[in-house]
Amino acid sequence: MEIGKIGEATGLTVLIADDGDIGRKLLKAYLGKFYKVVEAKSGIEVLNILKAGSYNISCMLLDILMPGMDGIKVLEFMRENGLDWQIPVIAVTGISDINGKLACYDAGAVDIIEKPYDQRILLNRVKHYIELYAKVREAESRPSMAADSRLARDAAVLDALPQAVFVFDNAMLRINYCNAAFPLIPGMAAQPVGKSLAEVFKPTEYAAILSAVSSLLTTKTQTPVVVQAGGLSLSLLFNAIVDASGNVTDIVGTAANVTPAAKGPAA
Repeated sequence: MEIGKIGEATGLTVLIADDGDIGRKLLKAYLGKFYKVVEAKSGIEVLNILKAGSYNISCMLLDILMPGMDGIKVLEFMRENGLDWQIPVIAVTGISDINGKLACYDAGAVDIIEKPYDQRILLNRVKHYIELYAKVREAESRPSMAADSRLARDAAVLDALPQAVFVFDNAMLRINYCNAAFPLIPGMAAQPVGKSLAEVFKPTEYAAILSAVSSLLTTKTQTPVVVQAGGLSLSLLFNAIVDASGNVTDIVGTAANVTPAAKGPAA
């Protein structure tokens, strides 16, 4: 289904949450040709819509900078109530700094579109995440995949992220998953899955990663680790994955703030 060739509306519902009337009208004008649109003027209205369950929301466009309950608090509510795996939320925001963007991702947004946005990109992102989540739900509904449903769901979502992501076992420190963006980092191992962290990263970087993970597990503090790869400087941030008993099973590393590496002094 190509944008511009969709024709009739899909019948799917998109929730637009923005405290600005103009912002909501623009988004509705873009999306209303292809989807049913439900509007919310505040975070509280979003919560009321979600709690009522009157609409089968397929995707949400969420303004982050709203008065009262902002978009981050809405995302936190969705995560606490298990809605983050049911409804993909695209943050629509004027936030441009990396810390603000990371806060959106950490709270559960699957993607970010900065204002002002391009209509074609907006429509394609919405279409992409609606189809992605539909495939994940279909996979989870198959009895043969019941035991692996969480893994399938996590992998599908991580593969859709533009950031490079890798997951390693907390006990063996071996990479057991990386999304499609990770091997694309210049100078990074083409097939990192199955390799230990010590094989993929330089000794100093490996030591820094161990220190950051230790800090995460003991003090719950995120410590960025700067990695040099193919002329790029990457900041790696880490989050823990826990099982039903609260034990940390895996660590997720996400590359952020990718910039050209600083050049050393001329010889």
